[in-house]
Amino acid sequence: MRITIPALLAFLATTQCLPALAQRLGEDAQAQADRALRSIYDPEGLTVEEAVTRIIETSPDLESARAAVLAARGAKKQATAAMVPQLDMTARYIHLSPVQNRGLTTGTQDQIDMLIDQVTDPAAQALFRGITDFSFPVILDRFAFDADLIYPLTSAFVEVLPTLKATKFEKKAAKAQVQNERALLELLGRQVFYDYARATAAQAVAVVVLEESQAQQTRMASLVRAGTAAAVDLLRVDAQVASSEVFLARAERDLAVSKRQLQALLHSDEPVSLGEDLSAPVTDLPKGAVAELQAQAFAERPDMLAIKEFIKARDKSVRAARGGMYPEVILQGNARYANPNIRVIPQTKDFKGTWEVGAALRWSPNETADGRGRTDQAAADLRQARADLIALQDRIKVEVAEGYHSLKAAQTALKSAVVGLAVALAVYPTGTDGAVGRSTDGAADPSLVDRVTRRASRSCRSRQAPAPLSQPGDDAERSAARMASTALGLPVPAPA
Repeated sequence: MRITIPALLAFLATTQCLPALAQRLGEDAQAQADRALRSIYDPEGLTVEEAVTRIIETSPDLESARAAVLAARGAKKQATAAMVPQLDMTARYIHLSPVQNRGLTTGTQDQIDMLIDQVTDPAAQALFRGITDFSFPVILDRFAFDADLIYPLTSAFVEVLPTLKATKFEKKAAKAQVQNERALLELLGRQVFYDYARATAAQAVAVVVLEESQAQQTRMASLVRAGTAAAVDLLRVDAQVASSEVFLARAERDLAVSKRQLQALLHSDEPVSLGEDLSAPVTDLPKGAVAELQAQAFAERPDMLAIKEFIKARDKSVRAARGGMYPEVILQGNARYANPNIRVIPQTKDFKGTWEVGAALRWSPNETADGRGRTDQAAADLRQARADLIALQDRIKVEVAEGYHSLKAAQTALKSAVVGLAVALAVYPTGTDGAVGRSTDGAADPSLVDRVTRRASRSCRSRQAPAPLSQPGDDAERSAARMASTALGLPVPAPA
C-alpha cells in the first residue's frame, strides 16, 4: 500500500506527536506554497475574469441563444398582428371588350312601331318611343378602390389569444436560456482557466522533481565510483530519474492540452500567461447545507426558469391547437369607391362610393381533423417538457451534492497538502538531505515514508523513549519539538 505525505500527516496528528511544531511548520509551508504559486503569476497576464469576459463575448453558443430570443420576439409580433382585424386594400383598373346591349323592349322594330301607332295619345306615343330607343350605356374602362375588413371573432379568442400568450412565455424562456448559456460559459471558462493554471503548476513541479532526481543521480554515481555505495542504489536512482522524465512528459502534455482548450474558448492563438494571483484566498464560497443549496438552485438557476416558462408556453399551445377544431364566426365589411360603380344603375362615368357589412359562420371538417392532430402533438410536447423538468431537477440534486462534497474534499485536500509540505520540510530540509523521492504520480517515495512512519510509531508508542522527551525547564513548545524530533529521527534540541 502506498503511503503519501497526507497519510503521514494524519498518522502524526492522531498520535499527537507534533502539536506545536506542526503548527509552526504548517505556517512556514503555507508561506512557501504561496511563494511558489506567485512564481507563475504574470502581472501582464490574463485573469480569470478577463478570460470569462472574452469567452462570453466571442461565444457562438451565446449568439445562437440570442438568435432564439429574436425568433421568439418575431413569433410574438406575428401573434399580436393576428389579434387585429385583417384589412385588405385594393386598387384596380379594368378595360372591357365592347358588347352590343339591347334596350328595354323585345321584338323587331316594325312590330314595335305598329304597336305604338295604335296608341292615339301623342304623349303616350312619345313615351313609348323613348323607352323603345333606350339602351344601357357600355363603359369599357373601369376604376375601383376596395377596402375589405375581416375579423375572425371565434379564432381570435380560442386560438390566436392562447398563441399570443404562448409566445410571451417562449420569449421569457429564450431570455432565461441566454442567461443559462452565459452561466455555463462562465463555469466552463473558469474550469478551463484553472485547469490551465493547475497544469502550469504541475509542469513546474515536474521540472523541479526531475532536476532533483538528476542531482541525486549525480551524487549517487559519485558514491558508487568512490565505493561507498552499491551499484544497485544507482540503478534505483536511475529508475527514479526515468520516472521523473515520464512525469514531466505527462505534465507537459496536460499543459499543452489545457492551453489549447483555453485558446479555443478565447478564439485566439496568442500565447496565454496567468495574470491571476493563485496564492490569494478563495472567497464567495457557497454557504449552507445541501438542502438549502438545492432549494436555491431550484429557485434561481436559469435553466430551471427556462424550462418552467417553456412548460407554460406548451400549455397555451395545447389550448390554441384545440381552438382550431371549433366552428368559426367571421365578421366582415367592405367599402368600394368605383367608376362606374356596379351597384349604381344605370352606370355613369362617375366615382360612386358604396359599403356593406355582414357576418358568416364557417366550419370545415378537414380543419377539425387537423386541429385534433395539432392538439395531440402539442400535448405530447407538453408531457415531454414536464418530463424534462423532472429530469433536470434530479440532475441538479446530483450536481449540488457533487459540488458540495467536492468543495469539502478540496478544502480538506488543500489543508492536507499544506501540512504534508510542512512534514516534508521537517524530514528533508532544503539543502541538507537533498530531494524527497517521488513516484510518477507525485507521491512521496514509500520507502522513505515507511522509515519515517516506523520511527514516529516506535517513539510515540514506546513507554521508554530512546532520548529524554522532557528536560527540566522545557516549555510546552520545546517539549513538543523534542517529541517530534525524536519521532522523526532528527537531532534532539538541547535543553535551554
